[in-house]
Amino acid sequence: MRKKYLIRLAALLCAVCLLLTGCSSDLRAALERLTKWDWPSVEATEETEETEPLEERGLSRYKNVPSFDEMLYSRPDMEEFQSMVSDLVEAAKAPKSARQLADLCLDVYDFYDEFYTMYSLADIHYSLDLTDPYYKEEYAYCAEQSAIVDQGLEKCYVALANSGIVDELEADQYFGEGFFDSYLEGGAMDEELTGMMTRESTLVSEFYALQSELAAYEYYSDEYFEAGVQPLGELLVELVTLRQQMAAYMGYDTYSQFAFEYFYERDYDPGQADAYLLRIQEELVPMYRELNESGFWRTAYQENISSRDCQVFLRDVTKTLGDPIRSAYRLMETRDLFDLERSASKYSGSFEVYLTSFGAPYVFVNPTGDSYDVLTFAHEFGHFANDLFCGGTYVTTDVAEFFSQGMEYLSLCCASRDLSVDLEQLRRLKMADSLNTYVEQSAYALFEDRIYSMSPEELTVENLAETYREICLDYGFDSWNWDERDFITINHFFTSPFYIFSYVTSNDAAMQLFEMEMAEPGSGRELYGEYVTGCSPYFMEFMEETGLQSPFDPERLIAVRETIQNVLGDL
Repeated sequence: MRKKYLIRLAALLCAVCLLLTGCSSDLRAALERLTKWDWPSVEATEETEETEPLEERGLSRYKNVPSFDEMLYSRPDMEEFQSMVSDLVEAAKAPKSARQLADLCLDVYDFYDEFYTMYSLADIHYSLDLTDPYYKEEYAYCAEQSAIVDQGLEKCYVALANSGIVDELEADQYFGEGFFDSYLEGGAMDEELTGMMTRESTLVSEFYALQSELAAYEYYSDEYFEAGVQPLGELLVELVTLRQQMAAYMGYDTYSQFAFEYFYERDYDPGQADAYLLRIQEELVPMYRELNESGFWRTAYQENISSRDCQVFLRDVTKTLGDPIRSAYRLMETRDLFDLERSASKYSGSFEVYLTSFGAPYVFVNPTGDSYDVLTFAHEFGHFANDLFCGGTYVTTDVAEFFSQGMEYLSLCCASRDLSVDLEQLRRLKMADSLNTYVEQSAYALFEDRIYSMSPEELTVENLAETYREICLDYGFDSWNWDERDFITINHFFTSPFYIFSYVTSNDAAMQLFEMEMAEPGSGRELYGEYVTGCSPYFMEFMEETGLQSPFDPERLIAVRETIQNVLGDL
């Protein structure tokens, strides 16, 4: 999972990325030439700590990044923020110069960055201990204020757009040409929309509080579901209703259209997504059923994997990948910019978030104690590296998830064999998990699409549960020990609607790195290293830029099925 908050609405220049030559080869043909894959041979590396200074490793700009325990939380002063906004709005009525207004706007930017940094810190501390009353209150406070902060920034832009010197403000040294076009007639975030967004933040906070209460029950037990289905189901109904109202208020026919465009800025539409989900059902669900009915999962996970094992594994992988990835990992370890300890009181998930004011990302994982923790840690570190190098990545969700899932796939090719993690077993686990990603995340995405299309009369807990049951049966969930009430366990339904689809598209793109490594060792690593420091922010543009095949290409899923079968072998 990725927790990212709205990046300030400032002009961002896309890095110019050169198309990596040789990466658009016919991967399917390459796979067909392979009768048996020879896994890349990687020599074991010593488990010694590296002491070479960061500035001597080409990371001098990160030498002042503080350790996590030096990042102190303080509640943002909203009165100060409102005063800053008022000062800018007043100055824009009779501006002295573009420089004056730009400086005032920079002050607002500084507060904006500080606010979201504190919001993220409160989120991290609350996630580390959901029973902590102080950070529970601080997280809720920041969540409630976030829409007000976003509205305040928009007020500033509207005031600047109507200042009478907008041509000067749109000079290259300030905001850039056309920046204020959408603010000339007023912004979108009026009091009513701000109120809806504030209410949404409050409901998400209630979701976390309910999760904390459910920690008293054994996860996935009858008691867990009996205690959680009704309150969480009612909460999801309220969230869906509110979000539908928000989309209608913004002029969209459906919430899916609103989310695709407004939150995720996807350069493909919900119609393409729906057609893709149906192709996945046709192409991959039979294999998914076969996998689950084969007994594979009884021995898929290597048990008793410690947090230390995860660190040693990923350190080994990043040494093979080399700089700048290796140095990013060292920075994460030496500055304690991660938490990998298991705790019943922690949020039951994983995420990475960028702390803007400190210029550093942070990785949160609540491990389960088995080999999947290795992949989870690699996943979140992929986000960490991309965020670190881009100063808080500005790419869209699908592209961001390419770098996280890509790190998982590359770890299968770049780890040495002399580690506590069984590499062969991990490869099969990852490929089985990839099949799960295609099928299960597709089912979840289709569920979201269906429930956000329901009328107010249809939106009941009972209808949510029945819709979820029908879709999951179509996607083969009955092939494992599935509980049809488990829609309450999918955090994204509550916190980040329509995010889930990005896991499917990005997984497809990331799998192509793995296929490249199998066909030509080093080629996938090279592509990843080329683009992790900056690329086109939009997914379809990114796929074209890198020479990777579009997941929407009907032939692509055939290659996916063959890749999974090659690794899993006979079930």
